[in-house]
Amino acid sequence: MINSPNNPTGAVYTPEEIKMLVKLAVKHDLWIIDDMIYATLVWADYGYTSPASIEGGKERTITIGGWSKGWAMTGWRLGWAGGSKQIADAIKKINASAATHVPTFLMPAAITALSLKEETKMMQDSFHQRRDVIHKLLDNLPGITLPKPEGAFYALCDISQTGMTDIEFAQRALEEAKVQLIPGSLMEGGEGFIRISYATSMENIEEGITRLKTWLSSI
Repeated sequence: MINSPNNPTGAVYTPEEIKMLVKLAVKHDLWIIDDMIYATLVWADYGYTSPASIEGGKERTITIGGWSKGWAMTGWRLGWAGGSKQIADAIKKINASAATHVPTFLMPAAITALSLKEETKMMQDSFHQRRDVIHKLLDNLPGITLPKPEGAFYALCDISQTGMTDIEFAQRALEEAKVQLIPGSLMEGGEGFIRISYATSMENIEEGITRLKTWLSSI
């Protein structure tokens, strides 16, 4: 299962990396579940690459996505899945028995969202700008290292140089700086990192990082 752009790292797989993953799947006869929920929010030059576009990948890729991120429709719980007819028929059978379909009145809104160009471009540009600002501000904080996020709207910061664990850092940031962060160790392999979302206003980003800077400079 792959997620590109990625949550929590903000990484975007290169076309070459996707080719290698497809090659691995073909060699071992594996299915690929491609979670492309953030595919419209890519800041890397090479963009999102679907495994289904690579030779050998189409017949073994199940693509899943939705409206939550790229169209800011999180609460609507609208999504899609695509793949071979064999997979589509199985998904239809399961979904028809378990949930039938999403509420009918949401369907026209989903169709309308797919037709929006200018509005989604404005949102994408706004997130891109926030990415640049949050990277510059966070990477300048004492004890924090942050690779530049390539997509989505998350920053995964290495805070190991502060001498605190990620749990301690997040707890103290909340209590002393009044800034809420997600400890990386809540996710496998995330020890020593904290995740911060920049899906908020520029004012909130600047205020939050100012608070972190003041707090870190005082300890």
